[in-house]
Amino acid sequence: MSEQDNDGPFGDDDSKAGYGRPPKHSRFKKGQSGNTRGRPKGAKNKPPAPDDLAKIVAEEGSRLMKVKRDGESEMMSTARLITRKVMMDAAAGNHRSQKLALTLMAQSRDKRLDRDAATFAEAFKYKTFCQERIAEAQRSGKPSPHFSPHPDSIVLDFETQEVRCLELMPDAYELMRGYEHSLAYFQTAAYDICKGGYDADHGQILFEELVHVFEQMKIVSKALGIPWSENERRGPDFKRLRRLKDKVLADVT
Repeated sequence: MSEQDNDGPFGDDDSKAGYGRPPKHSRFKKGQSGNTRGRPKGAKNKPPAPDDLAKIVAEEGSRLMKVKRDGESEMMSTARLITRKVMMDAAAGNHRSQKLALTLMAQSRDKRLDRDAATFAEAFKYKTFCQERIAEAQRSGKPSPHFSPHPDSIVLDFETQEVRCLELMPDAYELMRGYEHSLAYFQTAAYDICKGGYDADHGQILFEELVHVFEQMKIVSKALGIPWSENERRGPDFKRLRRLKDKVLADVT
């Protein structure tokens, strides 16, 4: 075997180095890899990072696709299209699709309940905090702090854990505040009647107006989803109320 064969196909003469003939010192050596660090572990078919994968899934799920419905074309997100296909197959009796549909609906319901519970807890915390600050200001004779939204405009339904903010519906908020003002007016009138400030005819008129206001409040409250009870026939515990009244007055005086 010649010396050229021992030095490889390019020979040992660096003076002839050029295109296709690298210098001897830069050539790959027999039995030694050109990548001394080696391939990173798991580099082959490496999956995307979790954050990147979530982003990819979200982007692909929101991608709009053109579909035909009742002979007309419409744009629909990939996620909605897949969900609709699963639901239609489930309704058609496909057992695998039915199982998947039930799982998706249960997951969606649980997420919605968790979100509603968190919103309700934050609304309750905010309403309680504002009411406590306002009560403190009133006890100390200071002006009440301004909160937006006002705690009175936040309606909490403890049974359904639904939160409504009447300030987001200005007309409804003004209407309910007007009814509250009406109740305060009738409260004063009732006190005057008890003191003998009105005759029987005036008392009957006030009673009819009060019934009318309550009926209107019931209609509006139910329309807005505000809890309203008209079947409370049990009287309050007046003895406990008197004890609480004495305790509260003792605490603030």
